[in-house]
Amino acid sequence: MQKRSPWFTVSLHVAIALLVGIVLGSIIQTQANLAALSTMGVEVSAFGRVMTTLWDLVTFSPIYALLFSVGFTVSQGVALFISRLALAGRYRLLLCPLLAIIALFLTFHLVDRFAPMSTLMAATRTTLGFVAMLASAGAAGLTLALLRGRGRHHAHRATPATAPPAR
Repeated sequence: MQKRSPWFTVSLHVAIALLVGIVLGSIIQTQANLAALSTMGVEVSAFGRVMTTLWDLVTFSPIYALLFSVGFTVSQGVALFISRLALAGRYRLLLCPLLAIIALFLTFHLVDRFAPMSTLMAATRTTLGFVAMLASAGAAGLTLALLRGRGRHHAHRATPATAPPAR
């Protein structure tokens, strides 16, 4: 069996984490919009919620993917670089989510600054929606950190409890 290149594995892990962030962000955006409609007296059935969510996964998530992926990819590259080279593989579970949250925070502010309307994404108009969207980025960063594990240079290091018995 042919061994995969490390770049392929990293790319696959980033793609999975991106998918998590994009899907979660799209679902949160949809539910925030539906909640706002409900406060205005519009009744939305459970079936309507599901169908709207599925529709938004098809129509909104590609747009959100453009917004999310640039900052996420850069932030995770920085997080993995810092973790691996500066911190010997430690703190990945902290750095990846934290930098993903910061990247999305900056992305929202940058997009809102240049968008024709005051706030491009409706979910970010409320504190709860804004925090939920940032949490989706954190979940994507955590997904990447978990997929990356501790790294090869730590994986085979024997500790006294796991070391094979001396002969």
